[in-house]
This record gives sequence, C-alpha cells and structure tokens, in this order.
Amino acid sequence: MYKKGEKMDWIQFLVFMCTMATFFITSRNDSKAMLGIVLAIKDEIKDFHGRLCALEEKNKGRTK
Repeated sequence: MYKKGEKMDWIQFLVFMCTMATFFITSRNDSKAMLGIVLAIKDEIKDFHGRLCALEEKNKGRTK
C-alpha cells in the first residue's frame, strides 16, 4: 500500500496543480478585462480626435 509520506506527496501535488490552474484562469480573465479597458480607451481617443477636428473645421473661418 502507501508508505507514510507517499500519500501526503500526492495531496501536495494535487493542491499545487489546482492552485496553478486557478491562477492561470484568473490571470486570463484579468487580461481579457484589461484588453477591454484598453480598447475602450482607444475608441474614446478616436472619438475625441474626431470631435476636435470637427471643432477646428467649424472655427477655421473665424478670425482671432
């Protein structure tokens, strides 16, 4: 059967593997959330640039 320390080694190994799998899944979810934030910021910058160009065109004919 099992020696005294052999069963404990398997339990430690399983706990380690479960911990690493959980870490991997959590990191993946966090990176997807960060990608969503980056894409939202990129879209907002494009929108801001478009509005800025529209204001410049509108004010182009005015004199200072």
